[in-house]
Amino acid sequence: MPKLFTVLMATISFILMACGSNKGQVDQSSTPAKVVYTQAIDRSINLNPFQEQKVVFNIYSLANSDQNFNELNDSIRVESDFLASINNTVSDIIIPMGTDISILIDNPCVLEGSSKISALRLEVQDQLPLPIKKQIYNLQLKSDRHLSQLEEELEDDKCVIGVSESQTYHKQDFYMDDPRRSEQAYLDLIKAEESYALFDSLSLGNTEDVVVAVVDTGVDYNHEDLKNVMWSNADGKHGFDFVNNDDEPMDDNDHGSHVAGLIAADTNNGIGIAGTAGKNVKIMAVKVLSASGSGSDAANGVRYAVENGADIINMSLGSARENAQMAAALREAVAAGVTVVVAAGNDNKLITPTDFYSPAGYGKDIEGVITVGSVDALSGSKSSFSNYSTTYVEIGAPGSRQGTSGVLSTIPDNRYARFQGTSMASPVTAGAVALVVSSLKSNKISYDPALTESIIVEGADKRSELESRFVDGRRLNLLGTARVLEHVIINFDGGF
Repeated sequence: MPKLFTVLMATISFILMACGSNKGQVDQSSTPAKVVYTQAIDRSINLNPFQEQKVVFNIYSLANSDQNFNELNDSIRVESDFLASINNTVSDIIIPMGTDISILIDNPCVLEGSSKISALRLEVQDQLPLPIKKQIYNLQLKSDRHLSQLEEELEDDKCVIGVSESQTYHKQDFYMDDPRRSEQAYLDLIKAEESYALFDSLSLGNTEDVVVAVVDTGVDYNHEDLKNVMWSNADGKHGFDFVNNDDEPMDDNDHGSHVAGLIAADTNNGIGIAGTAGKNVKIMAVKVLSASGSGSDAANGVRYAVENGADIINMSLGSARENAQMAAALREAVAAGVTVVVAAGNDNKLITPTDFYSPAGYGKDIEGVITVGSVDALSGSKSSFSNYSTTYVEIGAPGSRQGTSGVLSTIPDNRYARFQGTSMASPVTAGAVALVVSSLKSNKISYDPALTESIIVEGADKRSELESRFVDGRRLNLLGTARVLEHVIINFDGGF
């Protein structure tokens, strides 16, 4: 058994024991009655949810979804939809036995023997350490626990970074079984062909490859229109599969391959379709969703992409509540210089602080995380299914066609199909981001995700029919993006 696995299991075993021992059992008779207004965690770019404390739970979500939680906390009323911090107003809240929790552990820290936890018993034998430095382990509480008790038990071990409730993410698309059409109307709407000459001109020098991580259901890296644009590591592998814990992230759902094709399908190869980015892109396949389209390893996938050199991450997935683990992963990605593009969701809902979508809701406060809603490829108006907000949804991009059929892209086994959803709007935008990053890199311009995002949004069309749907009514325009980028390059003073 590998040393890291042995030590990690000792660490996790202790946490399970601490969360399940008789010593830690809750004495409900001592819990005082009170009204609780959960504290808002600042979502600004400079604050990691685990920066000041290790235990951060979405109490509002638990109160509205877990009957056991309500029975244990019947003397407490939760009034807000924010993450709860450990302080004197919420420390008496009880998290019930059986709650799925996520524990973020520093793998190298444990390997170095820095953990103060000793081996007690092996509780989790199916969670091998993954090839990332910070890893989330999904477990269940073995007994009822006060939030303050969890914090006290974990605060002295520096190898445990943070604890929250677990969260499951789902793909954000609709499958439409329409016959294949020859045209890609979404490229016309965003003025892709008009922009390529400008991106390719000497003033922009678009020659540098960029790596886009598709955090999704995997990618068919053998597809005729994708095999030549796949990223490979030193071992010749194209990414990682967190669902099956191996290095073969093959798509078994169609969704991830469709997303990959919209970003970077091989162009000018005489077959199939053209990707939005046109060229100079490599796709890193990061499988975090199963064949059913769901999974709880999205934050692990973000960290894998960052640690393995991705320039951009596309996340065509979502879950209808806030989550500290995802917030932490996104902040780490942006701090590392990685731009993240995320789908707004498909419930035709207004995103608000109390009707929050993750990761879509984080684009508002994290510069470099771009939240994308869907518009129709022909009419340009908001797609009927797309979530919207003039605060949280920063731009619209094509994700449907004629309201009922989708946009064409690649799916496994050398096939093509039309899907619709914000899952499709997000990778179209990620392709645009790839063009921007490639040009900035090739011109030796220092940049960060905030600059990349600003070029995308400043180059967008501002449409009156979208003013009540997305921030400033923005709709992706690649030609406008190229013109803004040209201005940035001409006026740049300095370099790497």
